Amino acid sequence: MNSGHGATSYLMFASQFYNLAGIKVNHVPYKGASDLAAALASNVVDAGFIDPGSGLALAQAGRIHVLAVAGEKRLPQLPGVPTFQEAGYPDFTAYNWAAAAVSAKTPAPVVARLEAWFSAIARADATRSFFAATGNEAVQTTGAELRRFQLAEIQRWTDTARLVNLVQE
Repeated sequence: MNSGHGATSYLMFASQFYNLAGIKVNHVPYKGASDLAAALASNVVDAGFIDPGSGLALAQAGRIHVLAVAGEKRLPQLPGVPTFQEAGYPDFTAYNWAAAAVSAKTPAPVVARLEAWFSAIARADATRSFFAATGNEAVQTTGAELRRFQLAEIQRWTDTARLVNLVQE
């Protein structure tokens, strides 16, 4: 199994998948996803989990072969690559996501104004183009929806860590 050295999320993604697939592998840490992508392209390692931004150009150039994507839908940039669900792993999805946050003490009108501002940014053509170029997507959500998603993700990855015996260092 390969992942970026500090990329705990990729280690978790890989651990969950290999556990579901019943595969035993050795973990080889890399400094980051781009280093792992280069190792994949030069046949130094056999397989690994990387984000679209680190591997999309290599995949489009035919230097790496993407077997599946971890989201719920295929990447428009790689339409022939199935999701893990389509490839026979219905219980596997993983997202590398980021969010903007403010203090819980922030006044509601300020929160509403910020949500509207970020929503407008997410809808902007420039934003969509930027994310599309790296195989990513801007998703619009409210603070409450984000919080529900975060809590579900925390529970899912806590369960995965226990299942595969990952120890916090």
